[in-house]
Amino acid sequence: MADPSAYPPGTFGWVDLMTTDPAAATAFYGAVFGWEVGNEPFAGGAQTPIRADGALAGGLTEIPAENRAAGSRPQWFNNVVVEDVDEAVRRAGEHGGTVHGALLDLPGFGRVAIVEDPTGASFAAWQPDAAMPTPRFNDPGFLVWNELNTHDPAAATAFYGGLLGWAPRTGAEGGSLPTTTFVLGDRMVGGLIEIQPEWGEVPPHWLPYFAVAAIDDAVATIRERGGTVHAGPQPSPYGRIAICEDPQGAAFGVFEATAAA
Repeated sequence: MADPSAYPPGTFGWVDLMTTDPAAATAFYGAVFGWEVGNEPFAGGAQTPIRADGALAGGLTEIPAENRAAGSRPQWFNNVVVEDVDEAVRRAGEHGGTVHGALLDLPGFGRVAIVEDPTGASFAAWQPDAAMPTPRFNDPGFLVWNELNTHDPAAATAFYGGLLGWAPRTGAEGGSLPTTTFVLGDRMVGGLIEIQPEWGEVPPHWLPYFAVAAIDDAVATIRERGGTVHAGPQPSPYGRIAICEDPQGAAFGVFEATAAA
């Protein structure tokens, strides 16, 4: 059963890979993170569970053919916990967000709404079911951080502040690009970085980071298995990071913590 302390409202509690090739994705991420993708019923059949060392790490969903035809591309999808998803939908609209499709009730997982912020980045507002198993965070092979890439930091900051109560804390990522850290009380919940012109046509998105024990080994495996490393490994205030893409085109980050982090 779910541990309520693992899902504080306003924090990221789940991540789901939307992919066009579940078998290829399973082989790739299994090599990189040691993940195993199960085949048991989960989230009302909408997802397949991903585990590492027997612990729940996230979910995997195959993009339906009709969604592919409409332009859906492989991506990691991030879920933010809310107390009441219907209320979150109402507030999202008040603050300039857009809700796509109907709210979904997924047995054993929870009630979900797909929300797009005013800058174009999407996430899920998620009200967890009491029967939802508790995933693991922060250890190698598990979700450790989420960072918003956007063209309009001011609009994004206002939206997430109004919807989720996040407060911005501005600094510099390793002395390079200015970044914003979102905090909720005394807890860091995510980051924000402005998309730079030299990056090309990068759409606004939430980028999940997964912890690894040795980033150089992880990056080597990503390349060997057909993935792409777009940046890094490079230093950050808390460790070393790299921005990567799986063979199907879903972007993600890897993070190796420093001893003091």
